Amino acid sequence: MNKEMVYKALLELVSSNLSELLTTIEKVQESVEGEEKSTAGDKYETARAMAQNELTQLNRQLAQTKQNLSVLQRIQPGTVHQECQMGSLIKTATKNLYLTVGIGKFEAEGANYIAISPVSPIGQVLLGKKKGDSIKIGPTEEHILEIT
Repeated sequence: MNKEMVYKALLELVSSNLSELLTTIEKVQESVEGEEKSTAGDKYETARAMAQNELTQLNRQLAQTKQNLSVLQRIQPGTVHQECQMGSLIKTATKNLYLTVGIGKFEAEGANYIAISPVSPIGQVLLGKKKGDSIKIGPTEEHILEIT
C-alpha cells in the first residue's frame, strides 16, 4: 500500500474528471449557440431550457470537482498518521479506505480503494481511530489493520 502512488492516482482521476467536465461544458455551450442560430419558436425554447438545465448541473459538478482538487492539493501524502485523520490511508481486512474527498471507488496499483470524506458518516466513524480499533461499516464490523 504505497500511499504516494494512491494519492497520485486519485489526483489524476480528479484532474481527468475536471478536464472532461470542461470539455463537456464547452460542447453544451456550442450546442446552445447552434440552436439559437438554427431554430425559433417552441422548439427553440425547449432545446434552450434543456441545455440550460444541463449547463447548470455541469457547473455544479465542476464546482465540486474544483473543490475536491483543491482539498487534494493540500494533502501531504508523505505524512504517516498514527490515527485516522484527513489524508489517512486505512486498510481493513476487506477494504482500503482513503480519507480525503468523497469520490468513491477508484483503482491504484492494481488494488481497489474507496475515497471518502471525513464529513461523511463513515469518515466521522473513522476519525481518531487507531490501528487495531474496530469500526462498523454497514452491517459488518471491520478491524483497522494499518494506517498510513
